[in-house]
Amino acid sequence: MTFVSNTSNNNLNLTRSTIVTDSTYLYGNGTTSTIIILTPKTIDNQLIQADISSRLKLRITSGSFSAAIEQREATPIYQNDGSHSYKLTLFSPDLLGSSNSENSDISLFLDNNLVNFVSKTVFFEKPSPTRTEIKLVSNEAKFLLDGLDQFDQAVFAGLNAPATFVIRPKFSNGSDFVDVLDLNPSLTFLSSNGTVPTIVFTPIVSMGNNLYRTTMTLNVPINVSPRIVLDQIEINLTKEVKFESIDLTKSKFRLDPDFVHSKDNFIPTTPSVKIYIEANFSDESRIPINVGTAQIAIGIVNNSSLNNDIVIGPIAVETDAANDLVYVAEIQSSNNVQDVIFQVTIL
Repeated sequence: MTFVSNTSNNNLNLTRSTIVTDSTYLYGNGTTSTIIILTPKTIDNQLIQADISSRLKLRITSGSFSAAIEQREATPIYQNDGSHSYKLTLFSPDLLGSSNSENSDISLFLDNNLVNFVSKTVFFEKPSPTRTEIKLVSNEAKFLLDGLDQFDQAVFAGLNAPATFVIRPKFSNGSDFVDVLDLNPSLTFLSSNGTVPTIVFTPIVSMGNNLYRTTMTLNVPINVSPRIVLDQIEINLTKEVKFESIDLTKSKFRLDPDFVHSKDNFIPTTPSVKIYIEANFSDESRIPINVGTAQIAIGIVNNSSLNNDIVIGPIAVETDAANDLVYVAEIQSSNNVQDVIFQVTIL
């Protein structure tokens, strides 16, 4: 690279100069900033080996060169590091209300004359209502494995079973936010469209790495239209959360084994079977959270005095081979030979 010193040349042509910034998209909250780097070059693309800052100005259409006051014009600072470049800090404006974007065009002036073809645009934005990602999580274990959205799956209608939303704010170009959102609950929150009795929301909180989390719980089996607002910008969300109770016609239970030996002095073990109970939604998918063993009862249908010898153990919660929840109880009989009909009741 050839360096020239021609600061006395009033006809200096800087149209081959460049303006770059550390960031092109910034969160428009009034505190974020980016560094503007100006590299003056002559018409034949040579760096200027001299400090000509007294002849240069940078102007912007939005934001400020000062964090304290609005300043739209400033002299760039020469960097005495061998790069022969100039720097200024550009601070974002504070986008108020539902305004979610504002552009700042950066222009170069030499001796108060605009230098053509040397410019840069910086975009100040809030979360994009169309590009921001929102995923519903009803089965936490499954989500940790595949990270896929679960809006097509039901959420258990119970106050111990939250519908969890994982939010990744995006700029309009699809890139991630770097700075933390304003989490003031009056500006950033989860709610629902329409009045839904007994629904409970939690504040939106940061999980780090540009991820945010919030939940809603409901003990009524209805569909809910969620509404998510990030720094006063409502995110486009047309999907519903399907709250469902246990479907008694789709839930299942089985015996293992379905017959056992009678009690005999030559057989040391007590005859027993296990009942496996699957609590399912209407699509036969397993309910992914513990609905509570108090909600499940096991009884005997056929009435017989011999039933006195049958002991139904407590119900425990286990996971099956597919890592789904199953409710298990062991049933023992001391000495009877009989057929027994069991009934499972889910409250």
